[in-house]
Amino acid sequence: MANNQIATQRLMREKQKMEQNPSDTFLALPTRSNIFEWHFVLFNFASDSPYKGGQYHGIIHIPTDYPLKPPAIKFVTPNGRFAVGEKICLSFTNYHPETWSSSWTISSMLIGLISFMHTNEKTVGGVDCNNYQKQIYAKQSIKHNLLNPQFTELFSPHFDKLAISLNEQQESQPQQPDFQVTLLPQRPEAPDRLNVNNNNINNNNAVRKLVVFIVLLLAFLLLIFYVIFGLI
Repeated sequence: MANNQIATQRLMREKQKMEQNPSDTFLALPTRSNIFEWHFVLFNFASDSPYKGGQYHGIIHIPTDYPLKPPAIKFVTPNGRFAVGEKICLSFTNYHPETWSSSWTISSMLIGLISFMHTNEKTVGGVDCNNYQKQIYAKQSIKHNLLNPQFTELFSPHFDKLAISLNEQQESQPQQPDFQVTLLPQRPEAPDRLNVNNNNINNNNAVRKLVVFIVLLLAFLLLIFYVIFGLI
């Protein structure tokens, strides 16, 4: 319990410092229900970076005995450097408790993470991807994030800083095509049209039968007339 309180107090101080001195390259904040689950967004990459224009959402799972032990970090947004949903092996993550120092903070870890993204060093949780594919991921990253309800819930108050427009947010919502509105009511009407067609066919058949009957009747009467007057 004592460690838990120490960790909570430490995290609250870090949160306050980040609010007082916001970064131009990352945002980080805990969820409303859990101070030990932090979410971050890396953004505003340099113009010569393959990640230019990209915004990368990730999660930091912090142990209750922080800062005595290191956190676990994973990405949510595809980026071409780290696999999505896999814990990353870095000197300040739980893969290497022997190299961890309590002087690390969430801010310094994210700065280190940005620097490591621009290296080619192999690590657990890393992926091998060329710069062209990284640029494609960067272009798709904002739309990918906006489809994530957790991202929009946590970071919508910061959309101005992330330069996310209202149009981008609206375009990311799934749209139903308008034609569904006109097609659905038409389906029950199909049996009625079928009945009308059947009635028309029946009426036409009745008319044909009547005409045939009249022709036969006239022929019969003509025959009788011929027989009677032929005998006279």
